[in-house]
Amino acid sequence: MTDHNRVQLPVEHTLTFVASKFFSTTVVDEGNQTVYTLSTERKQMRKVLTSVCEDEKREAVWAEIRWRDKSFVINGQSVPWDWMKVEKEGNSVFHKRPRVWQWAGRQYVVTYRKKVGWVVTEVQSDFRVVGTLVPRNSRLFSESEPAICRVWVQDLYSDQAAFIFLLLYSETRRIKSRRKWRMTVGALIKVAICVVIL
Repeated sequence: MTDHNRVQLPVEHTLTFVASKFFSTTVVDEGNQTVYTLSTERKQMRKVLTSVCEDEKREAVWAEIRWRDKSFVINGQSVPWDWMKVEKEGNSVFHKRPRVWQWAGRQYVVTYRKKVGWVVTEVQSDFRVVGTLVPRNSRLFSESEPAICRVWVQDLYSDQAAFIFLLLYSETRRIKSRRKWRMTVGALIKVAICVVIL
């Protein structure tokens, strides 16, 4: 069998988000080499554009997340989020339905599992795990654990690696939802204290 006929198997990559700010950080591989550099522009405290460059020099932009336009730009191609969503997440009485995405002729299911983090499976390969993201574990009195992303893909800059953005997008939604929940609980506690005092 010649080399060009040989099927290329996915390669496991372990990527570490160095800084605590998820969208303003370098991402390094197992050899501590910079794979991606993420930088985010904000206007009026809101994320507008997150650029993902191929190295720390930021000379080559691999992809972008356009928050205001609700789209990804991957290798110069703009893809609206709504176009990628095959099935939106939702809740029923008994379970939460995961979100299904499509990109580059593949479909991906993104789920969040406690004590595991985010998991992306590929529908076409019998739901084989192609990526995971363990969120950053911040601690007050000991060293925090950085966010760790593991992906199984041949080329980290190919269209097939674009599901990494689904992990970033999903974690952003989770953080935002958790922040809103904490603010709501905090407000309810303040109201309860005021009622007791008065």
